[in-house]
Amino acid sequence: MPNDARIRITRVVDDEALGRQIEPKMEALGQAMGARMQRLVPKRTWALHDTITATTERKGARVTTSVGAGSDEVGYALDVERGTSKMRAQPY
Repeated sequence: MPNDARIRITRVVDDEALGRQIEPKMEALGQAMGARMQRLVPKRTWALHDTITATTERKGARVTTSVGAGSDEVGYALDVERGTSKMRAQPY
């Protein structure tokens, strides 16, 4: 089972030139989402906050932005987001 929570947004356009044009916009979107997640995430230890990342990659006319939280060491990102039977959800 993965230890991280991740959202991927993919945009496929007609040609590679358009892909190059939208890449900075998609990167800005990912950075904005990551910054919002960092503001909302619980900060008791700051460990989960410090794992939040945003990346963007382009392959031709396909641009994918990925924003996620959690790692092998911080394996509770989904538990915080969705809650458990012993803890309420704290969506970020």
